Amino acid sequence: MIDVKEIQVLNSKKCNCGYEFTLKDFTKLENLTDTHGFYANIVKHYSMAKCPKCQKEVILLLKQKGQTWEIMNTAKLINSNDNNVATIKPEIVSKSETIVDNKLICPVCKKVCKSKIGLNAHMKIHSK
Repeated sequence: MIDVKEIQVLNSKKCNCGYEFTLKDFTKLENLTDTHGFYANIVKHYSMAKCPKCQKEVILLLKQKGQTWEIMNTAKLINSNDNNVATIKPEIVSKSETIVDNKLICPVCKKVCKSKIGLNAHMKIHSK
């Protein structure tokens, strides 16, 4: 877990190389600690992500939006350099459904659902 005092918000959803991060880029949903007053208390989760173009690692700051998530911003660890942000290695999500903080992650597009019923309903869009 990362404390909000350990990160620097980069004020962009894009990498320096121009790649725009999406929910497909996040790997593991984790809780931020000490979020009182941070983003008006709406950003309480994050995920590590790696830019597919330049391989730079960033932190995706996430806001819950219904049964899914929205990327509010990117950030980096304050004590990291710009080439490799994280000393924390993200956990690779398996091809089967994954449960994180009592939420299910779609194995196809990485959308996060709150319940098995929500995931099953969501999976229908991939079978069309």
